[in-house]
Amino acid sequence: MAINQRQIISLQQKLSPQQIQMIKLLELPTVQLEQRIKQEIEDNIVLEEEERSSEEDAEPQQISVEEYLREDDTPAYKSRINNYSKDDKQRPVFLTGGRSLQEYLVEQLSFRNLTERDMRLSVYLIGSIDEDGYLRRDLDSIADDIAFSVGLETTAEELERLLGIIHELEPAGVGARNLRECLLLQMNQKAVNSRPRRLARKILTSYFEEFVKKHYEKLIARLQISEEDFREAIGEIKRLSPKPGNLYAEGGTDSTPYIIPDFILDYQDGRFHLSLNSYNVPEVRVNRRYVDMIRDMVASDGTVKEKDREAIQFVKSKIDSAKWFISAIKQR
Repeated sequence: MAINQRQIISLQQKLSPQQIQMIKLLELPTVQLEQRIKQEIEDNIVLEEEERSSEEDAEPQQISVEEYLREDDTPAYKSRINNYSKDDKQRPVFLTGGRSLQEYLVEQLSFRNLTERDMRLSVYLIGSIDEDGYLRRDLDSIADDIAFSVGLETTAEELERLLGIIHELEPAGVGARNLRECLLLQMNQKAVNSRPRRLARKILTSYFEEFVKKHYEKLIARLQISEEDFREAIGEIKRLSPKPGNLYAEGGTDSTPYIIPDFILDYQDGRFHLSLNSYNVPEVRVNRRYVDMIRDMVASDGTVKEKDREAIQFVKSKIDSAKWFISAIKQR
């Protein structure tokens, strides 16, 4: 076989490290962006948090030492909108606005075709549910309380039927009497359309004790499945909430999940206004002290001592990195 040499022209697209960094910053939500900026401040000694804000749209470029010495402080990248002060603190946006779990459940019951008696009994049942979504009192005791306080004679069987209706309400798992029932109620509201979900339901139904005691090897042997299948099934269970009522704790407690929006949509004077949420995002700039450090190391004729070359190169590389980071935030 003869050996041939050929020249091939091809077109390839490659991303520079700076472009990759810019893309990663672009996809970060507000909370993670704040953490990422603070991490960069810790990692890059020439970056510092800016206290005053201004704007500059200049693109970063490779600059010589002399140009560094002529530069002013790197301006902040963040512009403020909607007249918010820089001292304003981020207010958590709770998933609920002061409505209690009981109020939310009663509202859902109003859309069910219940008789007046069933409605009164169901409302009393809902009132017995704790804030985390569990019904910890036994139905016989609740039936006695209803007879004493409401004047309605009922039985645990009737309350069990009405509790089944409450189990169909949101949040999934509400009204459960123990953790196993809570998780199963949530699984029942999911479409069992995959092997991991079928295994997850089987574990909760037949092997719950082994699961809570973390006897995983025993479970894998009994179910006769691979470790990968078992890991996926456990992943489905971990997506369930052990305390579904916490989502609707009145007023938003410390345990209540909250969201920090990336964008804010306001409606004023008949028009919508969309703005970027950047309340707590730090402003950063290049620390002027390191620019002065380079100036002190450079002689009046522009020469640099041999012993200072390594230090100047180190600081210059950090400044380059800082400028690219600031530019990426600006473009985001």
